[in-house]
Amino acid sequence: METPDLQGAYPRLSDAQVAALTALGERRAAQPEEVLFREGQRNGDFFVVLAGNVAVVEARGTPEERTIAVHGRRRFLGELGLLTGEASYFTAVAVDAGEVLAVPVERLRELVARDPGLGDLILRAYLVRRSILIGLGVGLRIVGSRYSPDARRLRDFAARNRLPYRWLDLEADPGAETLLQHFGVAPEDTPIVIAADRLLRNPSNAELAAAIGLPAPGAPHTSCDLLVVGSGPAGLSAAVYGASEGMQTVVLDSTATGGQAATSSRIENYLGFPSGISGAELADRAVIQARKFGARFAVPVAQLSAELDGLIPAELRAEAADALERAGCRALDREANRTARRLLLRAIELEPSLDRQLQAARAAWRLWELPAASVEMEDVRSRAKASGERTVEGLALTQLAEIVLNRNADVEEARTLGLEALELLADAPGDARSEALTLLSSVGWWQGDLESVERYTGEALEIAREAGRADLESLALSEVAAAHLARLQLTRADAVLDDAAALAVSSGSLSAAAWAARVRGSVNLRRGLFDEAEHQFRTARGLFEEVGAASDAGRTQQLEGLAVWQGGDPDRAEQIVREAVRTLLSLQERAKVIEAQRTLAELVLAKGHVEEAERWALSAVETVGMQDTMSRSNVRMVLGLVRAAQGRDDEAELLLRSAIDSLASTDYRNSEPEPLAAYARFLRDRGRGEEAAALEERLDELLEPEGAARII
Repeated sequence: METPDLQGAYPRLSDAQVAALTALGERRAAQPEEVLFREGQRNGDFFVVLAGNVAVVEARGTPEERTIAVHGRRRFLGELGLLTGEASYFTAVAVDAGEVLAVPVERLRELVARDPGLGDLILRAYLVRRSILIGLGVGLRIVGSRYSPDARRLRDFAARNRLPYRWLDLEADPGAETLLQHFGVAPEDTPIVIAADRLLRNPSNAELAAAIGLPAPGAPHTSCDLLVVGSGPAGLSAAVYGASEGMQTVVLDSTATGGQAATSSRIENYLGFPSGISGAELADRAVIQARKFGARFAVPVAQLSAELDGLIPAELRAEAADALERAGCRALDREANRTARRLLLRAIELEPSLDRQLQAARAAWRLWELPAASVEMEDVRSRAKASGERTVEGLALTQLAEIVLNRNADVEEARTLGLEALELLADAPGDARSEALTLLSSVGWWQGDLESVERYTGEALEIAREAGRADLESLALSEVAAAHLARLQLTRADAVLDDAAALAVSSGSLSAAAWAARVRGSVNLRRGLFDEAEHQFRTARGLFEEVGAASDAGRTQQLEGLAVWQGGDPDRAEQIVREAVRTLLSLQERAKVIEAQRTLAELVLAKGHVEEAERWALSAVETVGMQDTMSRSNVRMVLGLVRAAQGRDDEAELLLRSAIDSLASTDYRNSEPEPLAAYARFLRDRGRGEEAAALEERLDELLEPEGAARII
């Protein structure tokens, strides 16, 4: 019996509409039990029933089979996924002998562009059908514990993308355990997602999106005219307008189209909908409209970088391509690295290779899984050296040097490894050589050697420009700007940052944008523009968090707290810096935790908490590396302030003088004002005005030419 149309979900086409569709499609006979399309199938045709009946069935051929609807003459099949490219959530099977019309979806799009009435009829029906599927729990099955963060993540992703799914709770649903036993999955290995006949074990959002065919760019591109980051109502509007004007448009979103608005059950104040519209319908209509004009969507956005090309064996290549579609514009990295590492580890099991091991270890490093990265990278280095693969050995050495520098604060060892890597990469492609140059520039910062920073950064900048890599050029320019800041050349730093920020935007690189914003924040901090600095640091921190650079986000959060403190809100600043310290300690990031610890020590000391300040200062002293010039100066300064507060003046003076003297052999003029000001204040408080005046005169000579401000 045909399912009645009570909600407008199953309208009947007119004879004229059927005739128009017939001109574009193919009529064919349908036999009883003939399957027109199956659950999990993508890119099927648009079917119209001309005679007989067709049933729409979930889980056909299993004990859980159920009929969703039965369609008769002049009704059409499918739901919203047919227009968005998603896999089908049900099977369509002929109930009795009849006839159907099959129209390719692309031809359907051409027709509805000429016939808006038909387009509205189909779209309205498909939107209601999607709501029905969601209400029935048809589609994906997500099995897991209600207490699992990953289970909550998957459910949230499905809900925000308006995907039909059924939730099976291990703690409450007896069927969950039965299902796990059927698939041979232990409860501790959940959550799992069952999509048609595929079992996904704790998939990332990108892997789940690929499995069901969520919108993603269809082909690699090196550029786009319009990049829209965020697909809320404003982003979708921009996509529609840009694409309709012929611009090559890419829309990126980390979770789902529609943004927060898509979760609203009813929007009453949106222009053009006097009776209101649901957020889900608004988002779905906008996506379809933008795609009609050629806009490409990546939701969730996750990019497999070019270094993975060719590294996935045939068994995984299609999955990798679907999971990590290359948008052409630089996108979010953490999800990409997480998925890439999983794929590579599986690829290594199927077909081990040195290149795959290298990239898997690199992904572990980017995810800050340092113990695994270190062990795996050392193994890659040894194997590459034995087989004479100099480029692979050089890249492995570069990564090991970064681990040594950031985890162990061993500057000399990092420099030795970096120089050896640079020699091995002498004839390697520019990207590979650029990594070693960046590492050696970092070593220069630690040692207070700005000349080496500028030398290595300059060479990396040339490589980026020759390769046409705007993202790498932006990163190198931010490093150049940081060197100008270190010399207190604020005007020059600002000019270079303008170029770095523009290149970051043109490349779409969130990492490059984050670094440009952070250095700009540091320049504004030195200028005494504390509100602007806070904004820049907060922006940079958000970008670092998006790309998964947790340690850089933590360090930036410490700077944000410093700007808030200088802006006059020590309580909020303390909260921000404490969170930064917790983050960096959990990452075992010695290089960055030192600065956060000493800032926290200064904050609590300013509030009169001398004992806690001493604990944090001593912790920083224990952490700092002997060759870390700038941090060593800062740590000695704050410990000197603590000793002064304790009345241990002799120790305090030695520490404060040492903080100043340790910078004498460097060009770090930007690091000198604070130790000078701290020592001058110490002397003045003890009646040594002439000595204090001499230091204050030296301080003014440093700051006045660029209109810089004291930060303490």
